[in-house]
Amino acid sequence: MRPKLVQIVVLQVGVTILISLVLLVILGAESALSAVLGGAIGSCTSGIAAWRSLVTRGNTPRHWVQAQYAAERLKFVGSILCFGAVFALYRSVRGPELFLTYIATLLVYWAALVMD
Repeated sequence: MRPKLVQIVVLQVGVTILISLVLLVILGAESALSAVLGGAIGSCTSGIAAWRSLVTRGNTPRHWVQAQYAAERLKFVGSILCFGAVFALYRSVRGPELFLTYIATLLVYWAALVMD
């Protein structure tokens, strides 16, 4: 993977850990675990999408755009499946912590791309 993409995913993991530690101290273990799950969904799907966007079947701009679209579709479907799994398997999940940490990882992704 390209170094910038790796940096983005590492930064997303760092933000997830930071938010989770703060929530652990303030609200307890269930809130922290919910934040970890939300951050993991955001970080993992971003990492998979970054990997997929680099896998092209040609060297033309059209192939690169197709790879990017495929990566975004994969990220979208992966996010839906992961959220479904979390809500099905972890009954005491705390929604606000889960979604806010997920959104924070998305903001890290877009901020890093804008600042490039």
